[in-house]
Amino acid sequence: MAVTRSQTYVHLIGEPVQLFNENMLPTTREVLQVFYHHHNNEKLSKTESITVTVREVCEIWARARVPSAEERNIIHKLKLLVDKHRTVCRNKTRGGTAQMARESNFEAYMNGPFDIAHHDAMNRIKIEEDRVFLVDQRTVRKYVMGKIDQQLTAVEGRRAVRIQREAELRTKEDRRLNDLAQASAPASASLNNGDTSYISDLDEESSTELSDYNPECKSSDSSDTQDQTQQKRAKISANEAVCPQLAAALYCTSVSNRDAAYILHAAATTYGQNASGMSLSVSSIRRTRSKRHIQAAGDVKSAFNRDGSLAIHFDGTLLPSIAGGPGKEDRVAIIVTGHTTEKLLAIPKVVQGTGEQIAKAAAETITDWELTNSIAGMSFDTTAANTDHLNGTCVLLEQKLGLPTPHP
Repeated sequence: MAVTRSQTYVHLIGEPVQLFNENMLPTTREVLQVFYHHHNNEKLSKTESITVTVREVCEIWARARVPSAEERNIIHKLKLLVDKHRTVCRNKTRGGTAQMARESNFEAYMNGPFDIAHHDAMNRIKIEEDRVFLVDQRTVRKYVMGKIDQQLTAVEGRRAVRIQREAELRTKEDRRLNDLAQASAPASASLNNGDTSYISDLDEESSTELSDYNPECKSSDSSDTQDQTQQKRAKISANEAVCPQLAAALYCTSVSNRDAAYILHAAATTYGQNASGMSLSVSSIRRTRSKRHIQAAGDVKSAFNRDGSLAIHFDGTLLPSIAGGPGKEDRVAIIVTGHTTEKLLAIPKVVQGTGEQIAKAAAETITDWELTNSIAGMSFDTTAANTDHLNGTCVLLEQKLGLPTPHP
């Protein structure tokens, strides 16, 4: 059955199209035209049409070598665009000044690019031509994409192969270290069994000579000698190999647990130690370093001078996420000062910079450092979150500490 153009025409969009113009980054109108082709002509659902359209758009952006946002964020953006178009078209037969203004604004918006670039795309792009092309597509749109750069494609292919090879070597080395750690345990056990039998023979010989003097010496001397020999032959644990000074050095130099395993194995071999007799797997080093960090934090707390009255200072700020990523997180710097004392206690993370959250973080930190009875004053910014008489940080912190604290 023939289908006329008027039956496929979409208000404000035009005729649906099957493919994008791959020489330029798609405009908003072109994205909607491809979406309605999948949705109206190919009879896909709204969700499927949005997903297929987004993946086709991402392929073009990848060819242009412009970093794009995550697919789920682009899908959400296109969904909002489709909903906006349907909202504008809901009153298309009514006319009127307001409806004409909405349609005019939407048509002007559709002439621009469907921008899905990464928020840090200008810094991530390494080639200046690609950076200029992105700026052009956002403004006058005079440039077009040429043929595939064979030289650059070859360079990227070699880089991908090198990265994959490095990952395989890293996995192979981790497997080798784990095998060494597992193989060393049976070896040390067999050595201990052999030494025990040898020591027992010596004890039997010596017991004949010492039986007339003290019958109890045989069992006691034998057990002591056996324990000492087993201790000498025992495997060196990561807790012994990673001392507090070494853990602090690894932390200050930002050495990862996997890199620390490589370094310590090489150092043990270089200085004449038996690396196979040392428990230096990645997981063991991670547990030991975590234990050392907890121990160091406890030492700092115990060494802090709590004599005299202290004033607490707190101030919130946005800092880059410790876990990585582009986002930032709210943190509160908590400091106490005294006559001759100044100490940064913690910089805890809070969900929001509200008075309740800041007061909770400050109270937990003060309680953890056992300074509740030493706080005699506060220092803070005169913002509403701090000075509100009902939900301010000062009022809530006084209630949580259970002490009336004078403040400005």
